Amino acid sequence: MKKVFSVVKELSEFPAPSGYERFLSEKIKTRISKYVDRVKIDEAGGLIAVKKGKGRKKLLLTAHIDEIYMYVKKISSGFAIIETHGIDKKLLQGQEVYVVRENGEKIEGIIGMIPPHLKGEAKESDIYVDLGEDAEKLNVEKGNIITFKGKFSILNETRCSSKSLDNRAGASVLLLLIEKLSKTPYYKDLIFFFNAQEETGGTGVVGKAFEIYPDESIIVDATFAKSFYTKEEISDIELGKGPAIGVGPFIDRKIKDRLLRVCKKHKIPYQIEVLSSGTGTDLDKITLLREGIPCGLISIPLRYMHTPCEVVDIRDIEWSVQILKKYIEEAK
Repeated sequence: MKKVFSVVKELSEFPAPSGYERFLSEKIKTRISKYVDRVKIDEAGGLIAVKKGKGRKKLLLTAHIDEIYMYVKKISSGFAIIETHGIDKKLLQGQEVYVVRENGEKIEGIIGMIPPHLKGEAKESDIYVDLGEDAEKLNVEKGNIITFKGKFSILNETRCSSKSLDNRAGASVLLLLIEKLSKTPYYKDLIFFFNAQEETGGTGVVGKAFEIYPDESIIVDATFAKSFYTKEEISDIELGKGPAIGVGPFIDRKIKDRLLRVCKKHKIPYQIEVLSSGTGTDLDKITLLREGIPCGLISIPLRYMHTPCEVVDIRDIEWSVQILKKYIEEAK
């Protein structure tokens, strides 16, 4: 479990918002190269790793590595005025952030707010980042990306909190799985895709999945877990009860059934997530490509999605690795 905490911390703390995934891909590439036959970074900044099998069939396993982001809308009075993407503005004030340059360099800043003493005398309009000195002197420009600085915290012996666990938790599953697989070739080629730009609408996965055209694909992502504010009719998925196996019209029944058989056979905890229409993941794009690609979905339960303090249970990540490992080993 200590190793899993370490991997999740390493991946989640790294700033890699949509469009800036390449730097995280380089980090992952260094770690996994010795376990696979081929590895490369694609044009969008995602990472593709291939482990050759004995047959001609291909299994694609994907997890997006980008995170939600903000960007500099304009510079005013030396401050960077920001716009958001996928973030509730109510949680921004007082947050520590990074402004990320094109070369990956980070500039630390604070999202400022009007003190409560002055609320009656000043009106809030724009959300801004205070960088400690004039933003223009630091060469901060319109369009620069901003991400939460975040802080990885271990809450108890199985749970942790950090930014970007959506979907570095899923990326951790793939990384740990690669390290656990046997060196002996499996029945199928295994293609691991740490893909870019899911948070922009899934643009990072489409081209490569179309090119690879696998016989089947399993997407590993995060899903909403019950919290104090979440009614059961919204989500009955819980932390620490196992990963959620997706069930729905977009999800291939054969893959879903094989995943469930693995769980039952090896007594690995799991939950069922019923998805009546789309899944809100890269699966929705992959399954429609070319003549159609059969897809399955495994999701890590996660609280407080799209905040700097997302929460997961490490056991759900470990169980996901076990499920996929057995799925691969028992494939025919």
